[in-house]
Amino acid sequence: MENPKLSNERGSHQLVCLITYPRTASNLLVRILALEHQPKFIARSSGAGYCFLASQRYMQFNGELTSKPVSAWTEDEKRKAQQLMQEDFERLNSYVGLARNQQKSLFNKEHLHMMLDPIFKSRQLYGENSAGDEEPWKVRLPHAPTVTSSCLNSCLNHTVLPDEYLQTFWPTFLIRHPALVYPSMYRVLSDVSAQSANIERMLQAAINLGWVRSLYDWYATREESSMCAEENSRGPVILDADDIIARPEVVHRYCEIVGLDPTKLRFTWADIKHEDHPAGERFLSTLRDSSGVDSSKVAGTIDLVRESQRWREEFGETAGGRLMEMVQAAMPDYEYLRSRRLQGRAAR
Repeated sequence: MENPKLSNERGSHQLVCLITYPRTASNLLVRILALEHQPKFIARSSGAGYCFLASQRYMQFNGELTSKPVSAWTEDEKRKAQQLMQEDFERLNSYVGLARNQQKSLFNKEHLHMMLDPIFKSRQLYGENSAGDEEPWKVRLPHAPTVTSSCLNSCLNHTVLPDEYLQTFWPTFLIRHPALVYPSMYRVLSDVSAQSANIERMLQAAINLGWVRSLYDWYATREESSMCAEENSRGPVILDADDIIARPEVVHRYCEIVGLDPTKLRFTWADIKHEDHPAGERFLSTLRDSSGVDSSKVAGTIDLVRESQRWREEFGETAGGRLMEMVQAAMPDYEYLRSRRLQGRAAR
């Protein structure tokens, strides 16, 4: 298998992966990019991606496995989850192969929590002993390239993808202010789960900016180690949802970097088709009910004290208080990532 180390020169074939988490306006970004009209790219379902959706739906809705430690899973449940994650990976790899066969670039979107090792997540959410002596889960590669990985990089890669496969992607991390993401996700989960305890567990399992930061650092550290060897580096890119909504020049700049055609961008659109799955329909409701970019969705300057009071009024004292705690805990990682985000061209 060839080593697909790619430059950021226009015309080269990229494996671009948009890595994000729920409620970041990622569907909006994909809509703006108009991937179905980008001749140099192939994109699954117009860039919807989510190759790991089948395993995630099984773990979240069949027995709510994501709401309990791995030690509480049956052997059949563990085998089924591993099987589905392997099948999901093979689906992703088939799109990679299709792009290479057609000599095109690939744009794929994934929510990070869907790609994470369930053993790692269990220990993060329920404690070190919550997965017993289970080894980390990694998918099997059909043809693994020979790549030497440092311990530091491996320790930062908590996905089910081995280092040598993960590094073939040029990552874009899409982030959004925690004060918008957490309450929005809580509302969505309230529609699919009646138990408040499960809602909090599902929220914690889906959104953790510390996990995003770890993977960003994994890529950034790897890029730093290769910069001396390569003239054209392609480090990880960070986009902030506020810039997607309010600063079209940032989206234009992003297109130029990864090889998308900026002239194909669209900021208004017609009706969007409905999702077959009820949960998927709920996640797409904001975009589906819009006809273009809505500038009112910008986070701007947020008063957390005022927002906390609104959450207590909307969700109740206990849930509102917990949302405030989660938002405050996420802020250092968000600020770290945001300080490294892509911005428009520097003034000349």
